[in-house]
Amino acid sequence: MEKPVSTPMEELQAVLGRYDHQFDEPDTISFIAKLRQKGIIKDTEWEQMLKWLDEAMRSLKEEMPEDENRNILIITGIRNADWIRIVHAQRLAGYCMPSWASLWLWWIGNDREGGKWWKKVGAVAKTMKFPPFE
Repeated sequence: MEKPVSTPMEELQAVLGRYDHQFDEPDTISFIAKLRQKGIIKDTEWEQMLKWLDEAMRSLKEEMPEDENRNILIITGIRNADWIRIVHAQRLAGYCMPSWASLWLWWIGNDREGGKWWKKVGAVAKTMKFPPFE
């Protein structure tokens, strides 16, 4: 029996659904789903993104618990060690993209020659109305 084809958003939601915890940056989910839909994120990169989302959720659950109203309590900034990479990815794309997405995109795209790939990322960021990086 053939496995039904799922959308990028369904694949991301499946990862999120494994956790009884909120993701702290919902724009990351819609942004990377759109990048995948447009073919900017390739198959092997997508598999990595799904793993990184799983790791992020595990870390968020451990390091950023929720209160009784399901609000995330910010105790530590688990992305702080990578802020230079996040800013660099935003500079390359030309837009202030969500932090998780910026970090993961930097991991898969930091060694790409030329700016063609990053321009495609920036074009999607623009359609999602992320502010320009200044």
